[in-house]
Amino acid sequence: MDDRFDMILVRPKLWDIGGINFLPGSYTAYGNDGNHYNDSINRTPNTAVGQTIADAIHYSSDHIPVYVNLSFDTPLPVELVSFTGTRAGEAVNLKWQTATEINNMGFEIERSQNASFWSKIGFVEGNNTTNSPKYYSFVEKTRAKEKLYYRLKQIDNDGTSEYSNVVEVAEVMPKNFLLSQNFPNPFNPTTTIEYSIPEQGYVTLKVYDMTGSEVANLVEGVMESGFYSINFAALNIAGGNYLYKLVWNNSVIVKKMLYLP
Repeated sequence: MDDRFDMILVRPKLWDIGGINFLPGSYTAYGNDGNHYNDSINRTPNTAVGQTIADAIHYSSDHIPVYVNLSFDTPLPVELVSFTGTRAGEAVNLKWQTATEINNMGFEIERSQNASFWSKIGFVEGNNTTNSPKYYSFVEKTRAKEKLYYRLKQIDNDGTSEYSNVVEVAEVMPKNFLLSQNFPNPFNPTTTIEYSIPEQGYVTLKVYDMTGSEVANLVEGVMESGFYSINFAALNIAGGNYLYKLVWNNSVIVKKMLYLP
């Protein structure tokens, strides 16, 4: 290093990565003892360094060498600061932030219903190399009401990867006693019936023909609060209109469906 212009030069590729810090007060010029700043370093008296070192410097260089102390913090390839997930209607909003990135190709977003088996649902491109904060987001459209789990798979340009912590998005709890219209409707030969129970209670779901005779008993028993779905298969019955009746404690809902064989 050379202090003829009172500067220390660092390559931009090294400095931009971050983690290099100058320690104040550590800048020192060999030979600068207050009396011989621009004089030959091995001319006596010299109080900066020993005579052997002074002679070696004098004969090997025509500049006054300087040194500084630097600290090196080894940055993570991608330093993830935060990762959150929240519900918004029939969607889950995922947001995350990085502090630094090195060779970051991007993030695969993975989802699970049990935190054991994962599936990829999307990809967000990274910012390659940067030492400034970056903000990311991803929205998944979903009608799923149960608890969901999400994680990020951060992938470098060379293909190496690392997983984030797992974010848990709570299930949606029903506020009302509801029975949805079956779908498809009309149907042949199967259809789906969805319903919700706001509190624990005794539940029955039965199918009747238009004369009031019971055709099928789909659900019967004590159930916890939640959203439910069940399939009904029209086996050994004639085509036409049918009623399906949901009973929860003392509440009753009845809807009509059409079977077209």
